[in-house]
Amino acid sequence: MKVTKSRLEWLVIGASYGLVLLGVLLSWLTQDPTWMSRAGSLLIVLAILVASIKLDEVLGAHINKFRQRSSEDQMNAIRDQREEFHGEKLGPQYEAALKAQVDKATTDIFATYIQKRVVQMKAFEVKLLVAGTLINGFGDKLMVWTCLVQ
Repeated sequence: MKVTKSRLEWLVIGASYGLVLLGVLLSWLTQDPTWMSRAGSLLIVLAILVASIKLDEVLGAHINKFRQRSSEDQMNAIRDQREEFHGEKLGPQYEAALKAQVDKATTDIFATYIQKRVVQMKAFEVKLLVAGTLINGFGDKLMVWTCLVQ
């Protein structure tokens, strides 16, 4: 199952670029390279805020709602196919066993998804912290080295 970036990640990426560009712009306009370091500090704060989100709990709540709908839809589809093919309704024992299998398969799929999503988000947080720390520590020097600030 492929895990793509969430709206939160895109929002944080946009905010990160915005902070860096703001740091560059303010450093250049004021000829004060410390604005770049301040932007790095704000990136670190942003990374800490992102890290403080209990992603697995948030995902779990959303996925439970979706899983409930998904399981019901799968059961209805299987029930309809079985009735169409065999021309009879499912027995209560067969339906209960089938429901248990559908629920287990759905739970397994979403457990894997949550695990991949959490790993991806943790890697994202680390990258953001590293970038913020480097900009905080060397942003002023970077502005001087690139000759944007005298």
